[in-house]
Amino acid sequence: MLRRQDGVQQLFVVTVADGSARQLTTGTAKVEDPAWSPDGKRIAVCLQKTSGWQIHVVDPARPGAEPRQVTHQAGRALDPVWSPDGRYFAYTAGAPNAGTGGDIHVVKADGTDDRTLVQTAAQEMDPVWSPDGKWVAFVRGPFDRPAIWAVRADDTGARRLTTGRTPEGHPSWR
Repeated sequence: MLRRQDGVQQLFVVTVADGSARQLTTGTAKVEDPAWSPDGKRIAVCLQKTSGWQIHVVDPARPGAEPRQVTHQAGRALDPVWSPDGRYFAYTAGAPNAGTGGDIHVVKADGTDDRTLVQTAAQEMDPVWSPDGKWVAFVRGPFDRPAIWAVRADDTGARRLTTGRTPEGHPSWR
């Protein structure tokens, strides 16, 4: 969960049995978008440092340890989602009204092999992996009329899944 501590949004883990909370991140970097790894041993987060928003990995077994930076975008990197096997992240690179407005990238969990999965002139965001890891669904389009799209993880077969006539967002696989 995210909670403000000393004026900065930080990452905490809460024990359901007794409601106790343990703080995992410290410092002045604001934390957003936490995502547990499939094996439950790591948490991806977005940290806002002086270089902007980038994806980092937190080890919950080492509270207060410096998170390991995974992305190194010139612009922001948000919305990290783990692949089902825990080897990759899909994420949103970029920002609305800047460059292509936001693209979908895939990077290995160790930060290597960062590649663009989807890049158009439209805003793309909110990626999510299919349970088998073969597809990534995402949102494309202007904020007032986005549509849900999907593309194979190998960058083939992109297809529109919804109409975009009304705002549609945050895809999820079943």
